[in-house]
Amino acid sequence: MDAPGAGALRMTGSMQNLQSAFGLAVLLAIAWSVSENRFAVSWRRAGASLALTVVLALVLLKIPPVKAAVAAANGA
Repeated sequence: MDAPGAGALRMTGSMQNLQSAFGLAVLLAIAWSVSENRFAVSWRRAGASLALTVVLALVLLKIPPVKAAVAAANGA
């Protein structure tokens, strides 16, 4: 049984994705703002790294055999 008000704390999958994307954008903005040489940032490299991270996350979380291997490694 859930505690009173616990329903308000639950988030749908799309809301969690939106919160994650917002958090990522904030972290990038903070990193850029404290950078000593802001114009030396290679946005192409940053975008490619972000895309690679998203692809790797999708592979690890959505492909059943890989997901099972990760779960088995987690249980070890």
